[in-house]
Amino acid sequence: MNVNLQEIINKLQTAKGELQKQQRFAQFATGLDKLISHTSEPLILVVMGSFSTGKSSFINALLGEEIAAVEEKPTTAVVTKFCYGQQDKLLLHFRDGKVQSATPQEFTRMTAVNNEEKLNEVHEKLDYVERQMPLEILKQVSIIDSPGLNDLKEKRSEATERFVSKADTVLWMFSVVQLATREEMAAMDRLTPRLKPIAVVNKMDLLDEEEDDPAEFLAKARQTLNGRVQYVVGISAKYELEGKKENNTLKREIGNFTELEKAVADLVLPHHEKFKLNTLLDELGAYFVAFNRKFAQAKAENEAKKSGSYEQYMENEQAFMQTEDILIGVTSGIWDYCEREAGRNNELALYLLGVLYEGGISVLQDTDKALQFYQKAAMKNHQDAMINLHAYYSNHGSDDAANYWLRKIAEQGLAEAQNNLGNCLYEGSSCAVDKVEAVKWFKKAAEQGHAKAQNHLAYCLVKGIGCAENKAEAFQWYKKSAEQGYAKAQYNLAYCLVKGIGCAENKAEAFQWFRKAAEQGHAIAQYTVGRYLREGWGGITKNQTEAFQWYKKAAEQGFAEAQYMVGRYLTEGWGDVTKNQTEAFQWFRKAAEQGHAEAQYNLAYCLDKGIRCAENKAEAFQWYKKAAEQGHAKAQYNLAYCLDKGIGCEKNKAEAFQWYKKSAEQG
Repeated sequence: MNVNLQEIINKLQTAKGELQKQQRFAQFATGLDKLISHTSEPLILVVMGSFSTGKSSFINALLGEEIAAVEEKPTTAVVTKFCYGQQDKLLLHFRDGKVQSATPQEFTRMTAVNNEEKLNEVHEKLDYVERQMPLEILKQVSIIDSPGLNDLKEKRSEATERFVSKADTVLWMFSVVQLATREEMAAMDRLTPRLKPIAVVNKMDLLDEEEDDPAEFLAKARQTLNGRVQYVVGISAKYELEGKKENNTLKREIGNFTELEKAVADLVLPHHEKFKLNTLLDELGAYFVAFNRKFAQAKAENEAKKSGSYEQYMENEQAFMQTEDILIGVTSGIWDYCEREAGRNNELALYLLGVLYEGGISVLQDTDKALQFYQKAAMKNHQDAMINLHAYYSNHGSDDAANYWLRKIAEQGLAEAQNNLGNCLYEGSSCAVDKVEAVKWFKKAAEQGHAKAQNHLAYCLVKGIGCAENKAEAFQWYKKSAEQGYAKAQYNLAYCLVKGIGCAENKAEAFQWFRKAAEQGHAIAQYTVGRYLREGWGGITKNQTEAFQWYKKAAEQGFAEAQYMVGRYLTEGWGDVTKNQTEAFQWFRKAAEQGHAEAQYNLAYCLDKGIRCAENKAEAFQWYKKAAEQGHAKAQYNLAYCLDKGIGCEKNKAEAFQWYKKSAEQG
């Protein structure tokens, strides 16, 4: 390839050191440090597949030890990385960035599904578990064991996808019991083309050779998986592990790991440098996207200061140019390889060139060229290229192009895109309304754990919009979304519990969910918490003082009903609130201007009588009329009286009669 990987690493090291001296962009030195680490470490091999395929048994057989838990149910609770270390060591990596040591004996408890509530809470906080072991095979490859596709919770899925994104190759586990489900085929289709997997068909020992010839079975598997994998091999992880432990040659022959090792030796190991370069291209793409955003923001801010201190402006421009020179050093070592690979339609190289042209890094900025490279990469299923194209066309008013790429991203399985496509189809903001299809996309995203999609799907199920009405199912989706902390769903779940929609009424539990939503700033939930505390709903102890605080939070967000209640508290002095008639008048006006009938009546009455404000009968008449038109009986009477007597308006006894009558009919 005429590319020296170590030279590239050296250039990254140099650039890292230079960036650390740049105060404004020093944070990007850390990103280069990660690139250096990933490029220098052994190949990363990710083991994927459904839980029933025997992935954990395969890991055990590969490592020659019973390390991973094996049961007839989902066992892997977190993503697990097996890598080389001079001694057996276990490290727990948490999502908040903390790393904690544990003993190797705790490995199974820390990685396997179990019934320990406290331990499962730890699992929820874990990003991944790292097991360092002094095994020869781990000097060449680090092995990533992921939870089964059919047991992926959203947070586990995020960690799996992150490891897949920097993987060098994938082993996809299948079982003779059930080969290639629709879900597995769809998941393979979402893999970037550089990660075309080696298919490993496990449990070959379960085949009855009188009924199923192993060679014919594997031939059928190759036909089924045609185009999605680069090689198919049949193994028995059970016999391989037993053979290794017992030093039994016959069992190891049945295990057939020799063929698998040969496939890895022929298809993976000789291409170590190319795999690492491709992974580097991939990671550089993500690195420069983040840098471009920060760099463009800094330059725009400096441009705005140009008219202030020109000297300071030029000092900043000089610093920007120095940073650009450093980044040229980052790309120079890999530029020729990147261009050559782009000529071969390598989607990683195409995408990186698009990013560089968009940001003007190592080249003159050229949006048209960037779009051309993004489009080619997107046609090779590069998801980030599709995302960039969608963002560009959305920002430039090209709805057809933007919607085309949004659909492509959604079809790739990205939950955020599926939810956004659902919103587009539901609202018809930039495409034709199709609520039936919208619900389908909401459901796809919801099933991946997307909280907003879960909430929207639930709403559709409650109302029967685009689907059959199903309040019980809606309640469950609201609950899933609420448990992820989505405030709108927490409010909706609470509302269901109050009204018994899809569930039994439970006002006490509803209050807890209203409070959770209120604490996140949901205005209607804040108002509702105020009502609970004011009126003592659901057995909640009345607390007028706290109720006022929640009403005020909602009022400050512009919620009219809460603004009216704040006015009442300030008028009446409830809950030891200090009376303040002037402030009360202002809150009534705010609520009235939003169409709150009771507030309109109160405002009119104040203006009519000169209470808390200067008397203004003409304005009072207008507010009486607004409230009366909403059916407010007292306002209808007072409006009639004004028309009858000519107060704030011209006399009109005929019209007055009609308003007296409306008020009378309300008692």
